[in-house]
Amino acid sequence: MLGTRHCFNKIADSANQFLSYKAPEEVISLDPQARTVTVAAGVTYGHLSPYLDSKGFALHNLASLPHISVAGSCSTATHGSGDKNGNLATAVSALEFVTANGDLLKLSRQDDGEKFSAAVV
Repeated sequence: MLGTRHCFNKIADSANQFLSYKAPEEVISLDPQARTVTVAAGVTYGHLSPYLDSKGFALHNLASLPHISVAGSCSTATHGSGDKNGNLATAVSALEFVTANGDLLKLSRQDDGEKFSAAVV
């Protein structure tokens, strides 16, 4: 399974076939009052950042390359830039995903504490 192909080792090299699920880069909604944005997992920082800028918003930290996906960077604890900025996952306030048994799970930083912290990275 391939993500954005941002890998510095040969873990994703194969003589066999790859499966790529390149989802649409969709910004689902922006809530100016809550200062939150909801995005599809496959949205890249190169797509999200100009959208936020056009609405007068920005992220506190960015991935080093524009093709990095939001979900990929958060799930791997990508650090972004700067010693005093949290990693990219620290910007996540809630997430929704399908578990291994097919259940839809929704977690938020506000409501789910340690369970959320364990899931966001």
